[in-house]
Amino acid sequence: RRCKLGRSSAMASAASSAPPYSEFSATTARFWKAQLADGGVTWYKKAEQWWVENCPPTVNGVLGGFANLDPPDVKDSLEFLAAAGELKGIGGLPMQRERALDGGAGIGRVTKHVLGKVFDKVDMVEGNQRLLDSSPEFLGDMLPHLGEKICCELQNFAPEEGKYDCIWVQWVVIYLTDADFAAFLRRMARGLRPGGLI
Repeated sequence: RRCKLGRSSAMASAASSAPPYSEFSATTARFWKAQLADGGVTWYKKAEQWWVENCPPTVNGVLGGFANLDPPDVKDSLEFLAAAGELKGIGGLPMQRERALDGGAGIGRVTKHVLGKVFDKVDMVEGNQRLLDSSPEFLGDMLPHLGEKICCELQNFAPEEGKYDCIWVQWVVIYLTDADFAAFLRRMARGLRPGGLI
């Protein structure tokens, strides 16, 4: 499915529900003012175009030529999830394992190797339709864990409230502006179930 919330609506919604993000140094504020003079169109277009032109639908492609990072990343991610789940339980709000969201999912590398091993269903949100369309073949025997496939950029995505036990994002967040990242985290927090984590 496609995302329902456009960027201007997402930003207006975030702006109305929380104070503006203002923890910028003067240098950072000048940088973002220059970069976002056109409302962020050029910023996001550059990233989108890079993935269209340079990313084959493979692990090596989605890791920017660093497929060798997949095994240690998977190992550390699974250990992190286990430790976080244990701490949530000790804290009295155990993490459920019904549904997760893989943000910036690409072909489903994290869905297949991490989230699908921990959660019953994993929804994938990805701004590149070509990568998203490649996911069923890549997922292989983990395909039964696939929930919804949502083609949407993270700066535009708003999850259904209280739907997820885990919302997972990694390297994709480097493509968000600082303000969009702060707004994104606020929206994702509303998408968590009790005991959930980002």
